Amino acid sequence: ERLDWFRAGTTAYQHQRPNGTILMLRSIRLPSGGFIVSFLDVTQQRALETGLVRAKEEAELANTAKSDFLANMSHELRTPLNAVIGFSSLLESAPPGSKLWDKAPEYVGDIRRSGEFLLSLINDILDLTRIERGHPDLKIERFDAVPLVRRCLLQFDAQYAAAGMILADRIGTDPVWVRADRRALQQIVSNLLSNALKYAGRGATVSVA
Repeated sequence: ERLDWFRAGTTAYQHQRPNGTILMLRSIRLPSGGFIVSFLDVTQQRALETGLVRAKEEAELANTAKSDFLANMSHELRTPLNAVIGFSSLLESAPPGSKLWDKAPEYVGDIRRSGEFLLSLINDILDLTRIERGHPDLKIERFDAVPLVRRCLLQFDAQYAAAGMILADRIGTDPVWVRADRRALQQIVSNLLSNALKYAGRGATVSVA
């Protein structure tokens, strides 16, 4: 029954055998009414073609992921930049003796924290390139995570207040010893706080414990 393909006039037929081998069968019709049939093993060629298709799909997915990452990162960079520009503009435009100068230490602190957060985001981008090259730069050490997490809370205080949300410190006073990379852990905590800020909704209370 496998010969029906060239009896029907088809000149090529691909057949996969039970052992996985793929054969390309070709037929040439002879003037006498007979056929010459050739068999070519195309298993490796088909595997290569499948691999190329898969690699193309993976490359397209990677490009989409990078585009999404850059779009999200541009939004993340804008938030601390707006804080830096906004608070510095207030101080720059405040006339001498203005009540705004009474809040100068608070504004300067917000500018510093926003700058630190901006730096951490830029370090994130650099980390991504290192990971893609297979060389993540991690410095593992033992330290108390509580001060690091509290610094993250300070960085987000103003953003939570502006969003009408409460950022509650439930960490306590006992040390929490970890073995980790400080900057990577800080970025993890910052990402969690940033996601909560995005999705918890106005009026929500986000507790960190």
